[in-house]
Amino acid sequence: MAQPREIPWQSILDLFTEEIKNERHAERWKNFQSVVTEEEIIKMVYSFDIFRKRINAWHTKFASGAPSGPAKIVDEEESSYANNLNEELAKERELLKSSISLKYGESDQFPGASSVLEIQTNEEKGRHVVALKDFQKGDVLFKEEAFTSVPCGGIQIHCDHCCAPLYSFGNESEVNFIACDTCNTTRYCTFKCVEEAKPYHQWECGSNLPEHVGIAWLGLRVALMGEIYESTGDEEKIKQYQKVCSLVTHIADMTPEDKLQYSLTSLLLSVDVARRKKLASAEKNQFIVKFGSKVMKHITQLVCNGNAITSHLFGQDRMTVAGPILQEEKQVRVATAIFPSASMMNHSCDPNILTSYFGNSVISKAVRDIKAGEEVFNCYGIYYRAMRTEKRQRHLKEQYMFDCKCLPCQRSVDFLDSEGIHSLMCVKCKGPAIAQNGDSICLKCDHIFTNEEMDLVMENVNTEKVLLQESQELHRSGAFDKLNKNKIKYVNHLKSFLHPNNCQIAQAIDQLAMLYVRKGNYIAAWNLMEECLTLAKAQYGSDGIEVAGVISTMMSIAQAITSSEVTNEILKLTEKAIVHCEVGLKIMAECLGEWNDRYKNMLEINKDLKFVHDQVMGSLQQNGSHQENGKVLKAIENLEI
Repeated sequence: MAQPREIPWQSILDLFTEEIKNERHAERWKNFQSVVTEEEIIKMVYSFDIFRKRINAWHTKFASGAPSGPAKIVDEEESSYANNLNEELAKERELLKSSISLKYGESDQFPGASSVLEIQTNEEKGRHVVALKDFQKGDVLFKEEAFTSVPCGGIQIHCDHCCAPLYSFGNESEVNFIACDTCNTTRYCTFKCVEEAKPYHQWECGSNLPEHVGIAWLGLRVALMGEIYESTGDEEKIKQYQKVCSLVTHIADMTPEDKLQYSLTSLLLSVDVARRKKLASAEKNQFIVKFGSKVMKHITQLVCNGNAITSHLFGQDRMTVAGPILQEEKQVRVATAIFPSASMMNHSCDPNILTSYFGNSVISKAVRDIKAGEEVFNCYGIYYRAMRTEKRQRHLKEQYMFDCKCLPCQRSVDFLDSEGIHSLMCVKCKGPAIAQNGDSICLKCDHIFTNEEMDLVMENVNTEKVLLQESQELHRSGAFDKLNKNKIKYVNHLKSFLHPNNCQIAQAIDQLAMLYVRKGNYIAAWNLMEECLTLAKAQYGSDGIEVAGVISTMMSIAQAITSSEVTNEILKLTEKAIVHCEVGLKIMAECLGEWNDRYKNMLEINKDLKFVHDQVMGSLQQNGSHQENGKVLKAIENLEI
């Protein structure tokens, strides 16, 4: 089957910009630059005959019409089996979901939020969320179902409507679903979801256009849901839609080029829907302008405003890294959704909540104590422990149209510099040294590097580049034995001139550990990952969720080690692994919750390790060996993060 073609948006934008700027349309271009409302933009762009013709041409080229009649190739028996199985799984998920309790109960005025959270407004911050009572670390502040969502690209293993997984926990290889009986490509978990999705899916069915327009697909579906709710007169749903409509667009701050691009995208999508509705010519044009205006508004809400930032629902994808033993757990995007209540939180580069997902619901938990009167902050993906202040500020300004004034952004010295994450190592005190006004200066002892010391730094940097290039060439050629030696040399070289906490060292060590895994040298890989764990704690804090991610990888290596032989050394390592695993579980429970798949997966590993520990202990005792380090339970009881 032919692969769907990508729409060349940049080329289209360039072409249309030139078309508007030419002499024939000079006055229109001048007017266009002063337009601020989305409806004016839609009308103005659609008033160009050449635009309308091209929009229709794109529609013909990139969006197929709705399939003529149902294509009954779906096995009804398989669909019934999938429905029954998924209904049972849905009951389990609903039971588990009901156990997730909002601290202080749900608000009547602020759906999906704790009853002691309040939306306040002032000139400086606009709308923002404030806690009226104290919250403790681990408390749930938001538990909100998405207004609507759209699946991300790739193989669809989650329901298109409710985002429920189409597999049972721990059995991702067997996917059970019900396909749309018309397009046979959209997947659902139950017949109930098929019926609930029909009102909007009928206008998307068989078209490959939405998947090519990125976040605009979510804007389209929001507009479709709004039309459906308004036509049915469902007051509760209409209120939810009105809440989405109240989100700010920042359209006045957009460049003319961005306005044009979003306008064209909106028109393209509205033409697609209008054709499917089979409207008369006059009614069709009226619909395109009106509906296109709605789509445009929702796209700009989703793209241009931090308070309307869409959230990504995440699932777990366990993929083999090195053979059948070691499995790496990584997050993958399942869908993109909008949560009107949770969207009210302002951004901070150092947020006091962490967001996770359960099906199509967002769960926000406090990652530290929040006092009454404190503002509740989310993070729009720009974390101060992972990105420099200058880059964060630029990204937030360009994407969300505001200047961040959080505490990390106001620090005189960037966190990544002061903690050595992006720093050189001082030649005198081994503290963090950074480039400043053409010199390299230690932030600990104020030593300014001499010319000779700077020459040595440059020599080390050049050597690092050579070793890295050699490493990349060896990896491409598959010479893994030589690559392993090269990586060892590379890691040691980095340690000679970079600060011990430098994230470049952590990345190199992690890569070397994976090479040892490939060679089956799990003990060496484990020792390296312990170094990575120390470095992760330096960068993300000892209770950061990123630390739990490193521990998760370590547990896979520990499982590979403990499946090999029975020795005192293996017993000691198993005990260390159990202690690390308990740390990871505590972090995940507080940040994500015990209902989260990542937590459940690590809990299973912990049980396996404890079982192996008991087995090895029993075997060694039976053989007359003595183990003096069996202090696992005591270590766990006294565990501190």
